[in-house]
Amino acid sequence: MDIESIESALMKAINSVEKASGRVSSKLDSGMRPIGDLRDFDSLNGVEVTIEVSSDLGIDVPFNDVFVDEKKGQSLTIAQAAHRLAQLIQATAEVTK
Repeated sequence: MDIESIESALMKAINSVEKASGRVSSKLDSGMRPIGDLRDFDSLNGVEVTIEVSSDLGIDVPFNDVFVDEKKGQSLTIAQAAHRLAQLIQATAEVTK
């Protein structure tokens, strides 16, 4: 799966979480940090997006929030989160070979 497809899945999940919580869907781009850049989007929303996107992509993720780098304690952009998921998908594919 390419980065653009993963970014698209993340954006779709973000908008889905916004809509489910009664908010208007945000106009998104890959350089945005959902936690910090989007109004009322917090780490709990990040967990909800992580669950939704992991289900959509058919992968298990070893972290709670795709938008938080736990080691650095910082929020990630959509592009950074997509790269994080791409690395996980690639590692999973290599293990299952």
